[in-house]
Amino acid sequence: MARKLRMEFAGACYHVINRGNYRFDLFASSGAARSFQRCLFEACGRFLWRLHAFMIMRNHFHLAVETPEPNLSLG
Repeated sequence: MARKLRMEFAGACYHVINRGNYRFDLFASSGAARSFQRCLFEACGRFLWRLHAFMIMRNHFHLAVETPEPNLSLG
């Protein structure tokens, strides 16, 4: 069964989670985590997201992000 469509609206706050398939490492090195962090900050600047908090672990990450426009899916 397909998941319901994500509701997006201006000023929304989201808890974004992602992890590797079979819980494999996404960030096997500190360099990979730093690269992801740079991309995250770039996306926040590009889409004017407000990043409230983030945690990067070896096999997953969490973001608390607020979007002034309904554009989470663009990033």
